[in-house]
Amino acid sequence: AVEDAVQEAGRRHPDAAYVYHTGDIIDHGVWMTTIPGNVRSITRTMELLKQVFPNKPVYNVLGNHEITPTNVFAPSHITRPDFSASWVYDLVADQWSTWLPAATKPTIQHGGYYTALVRPGFRVIGMNNNDA
Repeated sequence: AVEDAVQEAGRRHPDAAYVYHTGDIIDHGVWMTTIPGNVRSITRTMELLKQVFPNKPVYNVLGNHEITPTNVFAPSHITRPDFSASWVYDLVADQWSTWLPAATKPTIQHGGYYTALVRPGFRVIGMNNNDA
């Protein structure tokens, strides 16, 4: 379903100046997710966006299902591997670097958020309000 939706968006909007992807990549079988499974889904979706929109900037944000356990975006002082969110922040910091300035990497790694100038007068603020 996701692949079809992204492919169709690419067909219908070849003139798009940029893409804003609002997350929630992971299916809603939320209590059966794993870190390796979520990594595969996130990676596959980022690769699909690169393929369908090869010359367009893509501005991503995290949905509440990207983490596992779902909705558990622990604060940075929680380092226990089964609760820490650092794996997803590190993953998307690397994968989103295709589209974002290098200066955004530290804030993505810290908390999954960033800001990027699209063009003069237009700035994207990619918020992670999942831990609010």
